[in-house]
Amino acid sequence: MRTLKIIACLFLLIAPSAVHADEKAKAQTQIDAAKAAIDAFAKKTNENKLVARDIEAARSTIKRSEDAFVNSRTMFGLGDISPEAANSVKHLTDLVDMHLTLGQSRVDTAKAAEELKTLSGQVAKIRAKVKVFEDRKAELEKLRAGLIKYEAVVKELEQVKAENARLAGKEAKLLDGQKSLSIEIDYLKAELAKRTAALTPAPEAAAEAEKK
Repeated sequence: MRTLKIIACLFLLIAPSAVHADEKAKAQTQIDAAKAAIDAFAKKTNENKLVARDIEAARSTIKRSEDAFVNSRTMFGLGDISPEAANSVKHLTDLVDMHLTLGQSRVDTAKAAEELKTLSGQVAKIRAKVKVFEDRKAELEKLRAGLIKYEAVVKELEQVKAENARLAGKEAKLLDGQKSLSIEIDYLKAELAKRTAALTPAPEAAAEAEKK
């Protein structure tokens, strides 16, 4: 009976120790993962000044977590971690993750701002190109309007030339008619002079007629 009591007492001692050992392993894993995350983030950001405070806060927090893990022992001295310490480790490693998330947010924000700045510069260049294009388009429209006006003037000039040619032809016909008429008048004058001369007696004949 005494042996059974001893075995029962040992079982009661070992059972909590096994549970605590699981909590210890879990807490150690959480601490290791948090430390690895801090190192990876620091390497990725190349110790960027923008996130220096977040990395420092994360390292300070993981140190507190390690202290809680080391300093919290069960009363039996078997190196197990108490549930309270396990909860503290869990809380502190979660806090590390929050610091790193905040730092990543700062990096992403800075990157987005830089991309926005670059994009704004590209937009400004595109707008400048669009303005040049619009100016050229306006100039082309102006030239097109001038060309239409020029074509209208050329067409009108051709009509004037055609009208001048028609009038010149008409004038030439009138001049030809006038010349023919002048010739005809000269001919008629000559004929009239001949007939007048034929009908008018010579001076000697007229004097002889008076004597009779």
